[in-house]
Parts: sequence; C-alpha cells; structure tokens
Amino acid sequence: NPNELALEAELEFPLLEGQSVTGVALDINGEMRPAVPVPKAKGQQVFEDVTRARIDPALLEVTQGQNYKLRIYPLPAHGTRRVVLDITESVHASAAPLWRLPLRFAGTVKALDINVYVAGLSARELGARLGARRLALRDEAGGARLTLSQGGYRPNEELQVSLPRAAAKTALALQSFGGQTYFYAEVAAPLASAPRPPPRRVALLWDASGSGAGRDHGRELALLDAYFQSLGALEVVLVAVRDVAQAPETFTVANGQWAALRQRLETLPYDGATNLSALKAPADAQLALLFSDGIGTYGDAPLPASNIPLFALTALAGSDSAALRRTAETSGGQLLDLLATAPADAVKALETEHTRLLALHATGARDLESSSAYPEGGRLALSGVLTDPEAELVLALATPGGQPKKITLRVAGAPAESGSGVAAHRWASMRLARLEADAERNQSAIARLGTEMRMLTRQTSLIVLDSVADYARYGIEPPASLRAEWQTLLAKTKEADAQAKARHLERIAAQFQARVKWWAQDFPKDSPQLAKQSSSSSVLADRHPSRKAYRLQELRRQAAKQGVKIDLQPMFFPVNAAPSSYAILSAI
Repeated sequence: NPNELALEAELEFPLLEGQSVTGVALDINGEMRPAVPVPKAKGQQVFEDVTRARIDPALLEVTQGQNYKLRIYPLPAHGTRRVVLDITESVHASAAPLWRLPLRFAGTVKALDINVYVAGLSARELGARLGARRLALRDEAGGARLTLSQGGYRPNEELQVSLPRAAAKTALALQSFGGQTYFYAEVAAPLASAPRPPPRRVALLWDASGSGAGRDHGRELALLDAYFQSLGALEVVLVAVRDVAQAPETFTVANGQWAALRQRLETLPYDGATNLSALKAPADAQLALLFSDGIGTYGDAPLPASNIPLFALTALAGSDSAALRRTAETSGGQLLDLLATAPADAVKALETEHTRLLALHATGARDLESSSAYPEGGRLALSGVLTDPEAELVLALATPGGQPKKITLRVAGAPAESGSGVAAHRWASMRLARLEADAERNQSAIARLGTEMRMLTRQTSLIVLDSVADYARYGIEPPASLRAEWQTLLAKTKEADAQAKARHLERIAAQFQARVKWWAQDFPKDSPQLAKQSSSSSVLADRHPSRKAYRLQELRRQAAKQGVKIDLQPMFFPVNAAPSSYAILSAI
C-alpha cells in the first residue's frame, strides 16, 4: 500500500477447470494463520463487522464460475500483508499432460517471481513456457526446478509445464477424512471411437455479451477454420446472444470458404448481460457449437438442455466449466478447453464419437462420482466413499458401435491419513462440480458439502480472524492451533450467558408476582377520600392509570354533592416536572 492511509485490499483472480483453492493463510503477528470455512452470507457480515472495529480479517469467496475474490483488511499505510493460497489440481493423463497456472491480473505486475519444483522427474522429461516464450529447467536433487524473475509483467498469458504421459493403467488412492474412507481411481478404459456423420447444418451459439470480449477469439476462429476445412459444404446458423438472442443468421460454407461468417464474427460488438437460457440451438440443426464462458448475469435460468449433440468450447480462464460440461455431455457432446487443446485435436473430437460412461454401480461403496462421461487420456476418473473394507465397482460403457461393455474394479487397501492424500479432495471436487451445474436448486447441498469438507464453494467462504475472542463472538470454529483456547473461552462464555439468562428469568418472575399482587388488591368504590399528597413518592403513585381513574371519579362525586360540575381536560406534564404541578390537581 503506497498511500498515507490504511486501506482494504482486494485480489480477484481466475482458475482453470479442475483447479480449486484448498487453503488460505494470512500473516498475523508473524504467524501464517489458516482460514476456516463459514457460510457465505455470514462471512460477509462478520468481515464487515470486524473491519468497522479495525480488526484484521481476510475473506476469500467464489464470485462466478472459476473466479475468486480475496479481501484483506487492513493493508497498512506504506506497508504490506502476506497471504498464501493453496491451489490443488489433478492433471489429466492426456497425450500431452500440462500443468497450467493462469497469470491474468487486473493490471501490470511490478515484479513477477516464479519458482516451480517438479519432484521425481528430470529436466529433459519436462518442457515449460510462458505464453510463446520457452523457459529453461535445470536438474536438482530429486527433481527439476524452474525459476523466472521479470519486472513490468503484463498479465495476459499463462505458465505451462508439460509432463510425460502417465502409464495407461489403473491408479488408486484411499484417504481417511472426517471418520470416512474415500477412494479415488483412474480406470484404464478402451478408447474405441468411430467417425461422427458430418453435419450439414451446424448451429453456432455465440455469447456476445460484455464478458465475451475477454475470450481468446484467435483460438476460437482457428478451431472454426480447421473444422470447416474438414467438412466441405454445409450451412451455419449463427445465433448471437446477449440479454436476448438475436435473429438467426444463415451462412453457406463450401470447401472451407467462410469469409462472410468470419467477418461477421470479427465485427460483432460485445456488450450487455448474458442470458444463458437464450443459448438454444435451432430445432433443424444437426450439431451445435457453443462459445461462451457459461456465466449468466441476466436471469436465473441455467443453460437449456439440447436435443442435438452440443459441444461447449471455452477460451477463457474462470469459465463455469461444471455447467458447460453437464450440458454438453448430457446431449452427447463434450466440453473442449481451447486454451489447452490444439485446433487439430479439437476438430478430431468434433468429428469422432467416443466410448462413454453410462452408469456406475458399486458393492461396498456409496456416493459415487465421475469427473466426466468420457475417458481422458484413456482413463476414467472415479471417486466415492467406502462402506466396507473392500468394494467392487462396475462401469457400464457405451461404445460408438452401440455394443455395451462392462469394466470391474476392486477397491481395497490402507488409506492415507487425513492430512495427506488426494482422495477426499477429489471426491469433494467431483461432487461439487455436479451440484454447481445447477447451483440454484442445490444451494443447501453445496453449503453442507463446503462446511463438512472445509472447502470453498458458492455457498461457503474461507475466513481468517484476528483473535480467539472474534471466533468465539461469531460462533466460528478456529484453526487447530487456536481450538483449545477457543473451547475454554466458549465454555466461559456459555456459563456467563447461562447466569445472565437465569438472572433475567428471576427478574421477570419477580415482576410478574408483583403484577399479580397488585391485581389481587381491592379498591372499593366508596372508600374514604385519600389524603392530599404532596411528597414526590405520592405524586409518582398517582401516575398509575388505575389510581388516577379512581381519584378523578372521587373528585367528580364530591363536587356533584356541592352542585359543582367539573369539566376535566387532558393535561400533559414533562417527566421532570415539579411535584407541585401534580399537587395543584389534587388540591382542586
């Protein structure tokens, strides 16, 4: 913070499909304090409360899709705060596995320092690049290391480290977490494929909202160019969508010539909101290509189901991959990430029908999940919760030729401890992706999953507070290092609350008994006239409504005996009026 005043800091950043934040820590008095999960609405309320009290909090939230926002307060004048983000990812075992780190920030980065260590592999087995620039790796004890320091970095690229292809065999991991045993398996699956009949009418669903301007249109147009070159003659129906869908425009493509359509796409203006429900293919199309980040900003309706094979193509970090994948795979299509897939490979996926997972059953396991219906790199990723020491999984597959196929997998072994292993996190990530594909209807389930698995979701945030007292005040369970002190403080607080409640009940009971006693008291109509009262205590007693009514009735009765009629008007005196003001009325 280069300013003269303490400020609140915000960091907004995207992640790629399969990446998730699994931990946040903030530097408090020289100690990196980890964050804990909290319901999203409560996290926002607590953050606002403690910032008004000028206490140190940090809050990390999911905004939309794979976009995140971190808020920290205070960022001291002419000072810094240090925060650590833990990001977990499983790299797909494709033909060319890539580990990717998106480096897209809001403005120029003054100093960019990168340090990557790959354990168990040598430098010659790896490749690295930042955008179009190749980076050198060096061998180091037990692995390889990449270092890069650059000033004035413009954040429009991503770091990529290419890994050797994994062996095409089944991999299995088990982990104990929260009293349950989770498993994660990558099952070798047959890569049977068959050519897809070439479509003669293709729907091009193009998200032209304001957020669409951030997509990598160069990659999108390169894919279309390669695809049209392979098809020959066809009709393309372009549907541009913002808050509403524009009227469809039809273009003829022959022998790979699509200049008119390309010019139309290159000159489309990008503005307005995104109405996902308007991204619907015409009924007479044979195949649909959807270019969008999958994030709706107009209306609550999700992406509509498609009656024809639909392929969702993303070219922007932070896209809502869960919603795009569900819509595409349900229709018989696929989700293709153009940031990680070459145009030739994407075209091959469009032209080919692949083996597909239809159903997953198990004996000795429950809550089964899969990351995709299609094998990636020849393997299907599965996860679940064991109910027996040993389980048997049965995978029902559909091959392009229509012949069903079954694969049986045995799951058994010694699980890793809670603090190590990947099985629990992978299961939670797969379950979360399925739930968030229809986030509006699954809000409660998403919130429960985030709390139980201590993870970040659309319904749960991660928060760091300054002191144990703050955690106790707001009923938030702190990290392990503060839990003993928090439990002691919580016990004292509960005891104090119980004593205060008991005192309050005793006071209410005493007031009630006094009220009962007063109602039981008899005030006869012909009782002797009350003596004049001039003391402050007597005057105060006359303020009671029942006492006043009795005194006024007695005054009227005595005046009537003497032939005097009294017309009484309401009189209002301030609370601090002198007692003599009331004595006047008594004297009359």
